[in-house]
Amino acid sequence: SIILSTVILYKRIGINALIIGSVLAYVIQTVLLVINVRKYYSWSKPKSVINQSTKELIKLIFPLLIGNGIYEINKLLDRYLASGLDIGVTTSLANSQIVLDSSSALFIVSICSVLFAYLATMVSEKREQEIKKQLLESTVILLMIIIPYSMFLFVFSGDIIEVLFRHGNYSLQAAEITAWILKGYCIGMPFLALREILMKVHYAYQDSKHPMINSTVAVIINMVVSIVLTKSIGAIGIAIGTSVSYTVCSLLLTVTVRKHCGKLEYGT
Repeated sequence: SIILSTVILYKRIGINALIIGSVLAYVIQTVLLVINVRKYYSWSKPKSVINQSTKELIKLIFPLLIGNGIYEINKLLDRYLASGLDIGVTTSLANSQIVLDSSSALFIVSICSVLFAYLATMVSEKREQEIKKQLLESTVILLMIIIPYSMFLFVFSGDIIEVLFRHGNYSLQAAEITAWILKGYCIGMPFLALREILMKVHYAYQDSKHPMINSTVAVIINMVVSIVLTKSIGAIGIAIGTSVSYTVCSLLLTVTVRKHCGKLEYGT
């Protein structure tokens, strides 16, 4: 949808073609999902919009909203810190985040989404031993993918940024800054994977409170580390601060997940 709208409409409406393509993509995806979900569910008019299940769902969603809001505030702070540095650093930060987010969506999010479906089923059926086994196996598999991939990004970050962004007015200096920021993000990528897996475990047990608290602590640490490092090493300090927050959050989640699964022995 985005490609077609850009090709067809770009000459007429410019950059707005991307917006139209994005909205159209959401509409098409929603229609396809509604059609396919009818294989598993039938639609009916509820007796009451606000029932007990809805109230319980709202209680679970509220901590998620707070946690996501804190993350957005953290991103704004990162951009604010980047804007106080050299010209173009904000763009370099945004471009390196694009590479990180794309990598996360390709490997981490896709695997964790499938894992969540399995964990939720196991939790509902109270298959405790299988939950721990599935969690440990999924963690090992994901880390076996992410660690080599993050090392690849770290080593070849300069070449990757050259291919993706070194076009038009994107200068060599901007590409070098983007590559260094990407290296900083690569350090924390394995912990990002671990964080996402452990969060899915909490959500499977309908526990959104502990992830919110852990994320809040991690974001505060990220703010402090980013501010301190930015003054000494520049833009890469922002990325390192983010990697530190991934590490802290994953370690905190490892502690709180024991409430549901007991002690996790990753060495086994």
